Amino acid sequence: MIRDQYKRELDALRPPVVAPVGMLSLEYTAEYIETILSSIDHLASIGDFELNYCEGETLSFVLEKWVGAQTLKDIMKKQGKLAAGDVYARNRFPFASRANFLHSLN
Repeated sequence: MIRDQYKRELDALRPPVVAPVGMLSLEYTAEYIETILSSIDHLASIGDFELNYCEGETLSFVLEKWVGAQTLKDIMKKQGKLAAGDVYARNRFPFASRANFLHSLN
């Protein structure tokens, strides 16, 4: 079964695990900001994702509109030493990604 949402915590320096989903979230902290930047690059390389983020434990998006990878990377680079929260990525074409993923398994 392919899930519609996937959450991945970035508590170690390792590449993201991404399956074809409609939306996913990536936890970030200032300590691992380079990991989230790398993850955003990876998402941009595998699909057409729009991004937003929440600060801390809030469940409210900071940005009024979803943005592209480079815009969110620029924002993340300006985060302070105590930055933490979740980056959300939604796939603009999740069903096409699912079809491509399933086809790749054959």
